[in-house]
Amino acid sequence: MTNYVNLAIELEALRLMGARGDKFTSYLASAWLSADSVNAARLRGAFPDLLETYVNLAKAERSIERPVLGS
Repeated sequence: MTNYVNLAIELEALRLMGARGDKFTSYLASAWLSADSVNAARLRGAFPDLLETYVNLAKAERSIERPVLGS
């Protein structure tokens, strides 16, 4: 289950990179989304800080969009 959650967050992060990033980041996100698993892993290894920035943004947006039940 955790791998699916991580994959979903990474996908959201890449979509945010494409929508909100500068031109380089946007093109990188497009290439990343089109990459096979080997090349996606290479991009993950080459740009871990950039991905982490957008993963954190995606997580923050998720927490805003999904309020805690019972509050």
